[in-house]
Amino acid sequence: MNNITEKVFTIKSCLYCLEDFIAYRSGKYCNDCKPISKKIQALKDYNILKSKPNYLEISNIKQKKYRETPKSKVKRKEYHDKWKSRNPEYYKLKYRELPKEIRIKKRRKQLLDQYNLTEDQFNKMIISQNNLCAICNNPQTGNRLLAVDHCHKTGKVRGLLCTKCNNGIGNFNDNIEILNKAIHYLIKDGEV
Repeated sequence: MNNITEKVFTIKSCLYCLEDFIAYRSGKYCNDCKPISKKIQALKDYNILKSKPNYLEISNIKQKKYRETPKSKVKRKEYHDKWKSRNPEYYKLKYRELPKEIRIKKRRKQLLDQYNLTEDQFNKMIISQNNLCAICNNPQTGNRLLAVDHCHKTGKVRGLLCTKCNNGIGNFNDNIEILNKAIHYLIKDGEV
């Protein structure tokens, strides 16, 4: 017996141009529209892929959320301290004895990334404050530059402070009420 498979042809309507054509099996497009349909399908696939959330973006968001938790900050600090104690030479070489050009480059990047300040803007602030702290009018001690003070809610730069004043404001959480209470406390005890 001969195994002859019969091809089944049907008349269908093209999904793209809506004209009738003879289709073999489950054809959806006529011969003229097949290349166009492939392009359309490719665009659909691209848009579907584009609309789906990217796995890497999701994992980065999850990692960022985890990194911001207090527990993870403590763990990272512990790990860093252990690493620093095991590798004192490397730490000293990498972080303490950096060449001046590298320190300046890092400072420029930090100013731009954290405070959206250029080096020129920072230098103008230093000149306008005569290289003195905006609160205590003392120069910065040691070889450090004045710290950039900014509002943590809005990100707006307020001025340049010495390390002590900057830490003081930071310890009071930029809260005016608490600072007023501290002033009244000092006045009450006759300190000022």
